[in-house]
Amino acid sequence: MHSHTAPEQGFDVTVFDRHRMSAMETSFANGGQLSASNAEVWNSFATVLKGIKWMMQTDAPLLVNPWPSWHKYSWMAEFVSHIPDYRASTLETVRLAIAARQLLLKHAETYGVDFNVEHRGILHFYKDAAGFAAAEKVNALYNEGGLERYAVSPAEMAKIEPSLDPSAYHGGFFTPSDFTGDMCAAPSRSLHACTAQRPRRSASKQTRLPLTHVRRNPSAATATRAASRAASRRRA
Repeated sequence: MHSHTAPEQGFDVTVFDRHRMSAMETSFANGGQLSASNAEVWNSFATVLKGIKWMMQTDAPLLVNPWPSWHKYSWMAEFVSHIPDYRASTLETVRLAIAARQLLLKHAETYGVDFNVEHRGILHFYKDAAGFAAAEKVNALYNEGGLERYAVSPAEMAKIEPSLDPSAYHGGFFTPSDFTGDMCAAPSRSLHACTAQRPRRSASKQTRLPLTHVRRNPSAATATRAASRAASRRRA
């Protein structure tokens, strides 16, 4: 998104990517969702306990290898040290997520970018009262941060998503403003559209070009240096 907004402020931008297309490492597991309803930060004791429990599961959604290394354990220590910031960080993250969604839609409308947006909202559902109660506390923070997200009964869930069996769930939370889209198409189509409409200040892209250094020059602009041998091979 920065490569789109920076040219509007008078900068020429070049995006370096080691792949032939944009967003080729986007997680398919996220389903292309553009959501503010998943903005809760992970810095909590509940996350630490889940991480320990998941180390005993072969099908864990997130698996941490306990084999010691300075980088890993120093990162873990820093992670735990930010647990007191959980509330403030979650509020700030949900506000940023709301702003990011708005900016993406604004750019799509301004430059005529079609990335198969589906404005159907996002539904979170819970099978037991304990899970629902924990989500209720998080939802209070989302509401405080400015996100419209509300509780729905099993019957209301079935109306939103008919494939759900109401008898199998305790309840859920629905965010009508969240949406989904093609996260591989969005950046590449946006780049082409921005480049075409900005003849004087533009965003361009170099693909399949690994980077070896990132440095900041004296004028405070960020400079990147591509691997010279890779560039030489491309010229040969």
